[in-house]
Amino acid sequence: MHNSRQQTVYLAVTRRMAPSAHILAYFIDYTGELVADVIHFHVNITSDTVALNLTINQRKDFTGETVELLAYGPPQARVAFAGTEYAQYQLYGGNDLLEMDVCNHYFIIQINFPN
Repeated sequence: MHNSRQQTVYLAVTRRMAPSAHILAYFIDYTGELVADVIHFHVNITSDTVALNLTINQRKDFTGETVELLAYGPPQARVAFAGTEYAQYQLYGGNDLLEMDVCNHYFIIQINFPN
């Protein structure tokens, strides 16, 4: 094992590592020089799927101008709704908020403003 140039290490990823984590590997060679490398990676905690029951009530106020969305699921399930006008939705203006954009933003904040 000492003559091996490659080593495999298994790492358990947990929710506490979100939104990003870092692995620092280092060693001191025979001359006393410190050799180090680091890898940064995103931790996706939104991949858990939960079965929800969604009910749409289009006649909440009897005028038909409001819609009520009711989501039923297991305790501690996270549910979010986002809405926009249909005309704006048809424009596809490139204003989409992607999950990777959010992760990158949190990563930049974490690097620039450590605890």
